[in-house]
Amino acid sequence: MPTAEQTFELLYPYFKKNIPAATEYTDRLIEEIDLIAQQNLAPHFLNVVEVLSLTKDIPHITRGSAGCSLVCWFIGITDVDPVKHKIPLARFISPYRDDLLDVDIDFSQKFHKEVLNRIYAHWPGKAARLSNYVKYQQKSAEKEALKRICGIKGSRLKNNKPIELVPDHQKAEWKKLTNKLIGKKKSISKHPGGVVVFEQPPAQSLVLKKDNQILLDKYEVEDLALLKVDVLSNRGLSVLWDCDQKGAFDYPLDCDLTFEMLSRGDSIGVVQGESPVMRRTLKGLKPTCVSDLTLATALIRPAALTGRQKGVFFREWIGHNARPGKLQHKGGLIFDEDAIELICDILKCNPFEADMYRRGFVKKNEEMMFDFIGKIGENPQKTEILHLLSNMAGFGLCKAHSINLAHLIYAQAYEKQHNPKRFWLAVLQNACSMYRPWVHIEGAKRAGWKIEGNKRPWKTDGDTLYNDQWTVPLFESHFDQMSKTGFWTHSTWMPGCYYQEFGDIVSLCGLIAAHRSYHKGDREYVTFCTLGVGPGQFAEVVLPGIVGLKNKSLVELVGKINIVNGVASITAQKFSTFTIWEHAKNSG
Repeated sequence: MPTAEQTFELLYPYFKKNIPAATEYTDRLIEEIDLIAQQNLAPHFLNVVEVLSLTKDIPHITRGSAGCSLVCWFIGITDVDPVKHKIPLARFISPYRDDLLDVDIDFSQKFHKEVLNRIYAHWPGKAARLSNYVKYQQKSAEKEALKRICGIKGSRLKNNKPIELVPDHQKAEWKKLTNKLIGKKKSISKHPGGVVVFEQPPAQSLVLKKDNQILLDKYEVEDLALLKVDVLSNRGLSVLWDCDQKGAFDYPLDCDLTFEMLSRGDSIGVVQGESPVMRRTLKGLKPTCVSDLTLATALIRPAALTGRQKGVFFREWIGHNARPGKLQHKGGLIFDEDAIELICDILKCNPFEADMYRRGFVKKNEEMMFDFIGKIGENPQKTEILHLLSNMAGFGLCKAHSINLAHLIYAQAYEKQHNPKRFWLAVLQNACSMYRPWVHIEGAKRAGWKIEGNKRPWKTDGDTLYNDQWTVPLFESHFDQMSKTGFWTHSTWMPGCYYQEFGDIVSLCGLIAAHRSYHKGDREYVTFCTLGVGPGQFAEVVLPGIVGLKNKSLVELVGKINIVNGVASITAQKFSTFTIWEHAKNSG
């Protein structure tokens, strides 16, 4: 086992940043190096450094626990300074755990295959992509048992539950096989980005030579104490690369115009920042700095805050961001680090012990949870504390991850604000959006592009975007082109759309930009819908129930404006949906 001194001597030559003289840095570095030595992680660091040296011409952002490491920051594996952002060492490494370094590296999506090929070429025969084992769950097991026992599959299952198709005399056999299949391997797929590097070439029986894929999953790799590096792809980095070949941390962070744009929710086109819920969050928080934006990326996460706590969050914070960085959390747990801080404060323990309890709640470890409950005794806030920690279960949000996302969103927004034309070209070349095709096309048209193509790869000719596979045919109307391509190239807005307010009552007809149905509880559902009502103008509406909008193009409604967390939406009181040709007929 190497000593701390030997570990430091091994890693220090790779430091790209000077070590600050401040004690918070030197003390953290000494402690971190000591733990890295105890767990012999230095070789894993050097493997990651080698991967990044192979790809130094390709921007990246790092997630996973490595994003919380001061050593990783010094080396250049991550851009997040954990001391500056008050990320505890326990979030990266702990003497109570022996798990390996968790490194998730996002590269530009357009260079993903290139990155993998460089790794394979650098470690010939020793680098391989991991496998995923797809296992039978209840529904898939029922269908497979039905196929094996009764020979029933395909279209007959479309409108029937498997049990309804099993003859009575075979039901017992079907149930037995179903239960036997649950948890068994169904198929093998390729891991989205997990790559492992072996010291010696692995057994050929484990390798699928065609795809550089090894028949081991991430759990088996962990059992073998092998380093897994997740080489992932990110379309937001591709957008930035096409804009100016910059990384997410290469932009000035003091642009008021960019933050004003984000505060308006004008983030359509920004990868990982354009969803309707993210736009509502931005409009509610009105970020004035990247720290505020970091909180915005955390708030939309599934278990970051419950609905009730999110409401408290907004009520306490709206109006308190007159100066940058003044959005300080007062209640609720947003980051994993908040849970560690809370547990430390309650139990008066060290962060490493607190992180073990946090993990216990996340993973529903009953032994750890009961131990924690016993230690807090009759704390007057016991119910609230357990409620907060229980809501972290199933999803742990690392602060370093959120910081990376915040910088990625800000950098794209900066390009949209300052260089809208090249931004929208980059979006059309790279983005994969939840919005319908017309939304991004309209953004590009408003930025000054004339559209004479259909899909990427786009080519430019002056202010015109086109592609070789398609040229604009002669369309008779917006409706004709919309029905065939999902967008229109005419310079004017879609005829027949309107938006009128009468106090808090709204009458509108809008083009469907995005929609999704949600379960409110008690068997009640609603459908959230973003509607385009004019050039660059969108209305957020709530329709009662599950509304089938897949084959519809427009919604006309009368509704009431509701202000929630400082953000307006419209609750429909009556509405109608239309196809594009039904709308054309209504529009005369």
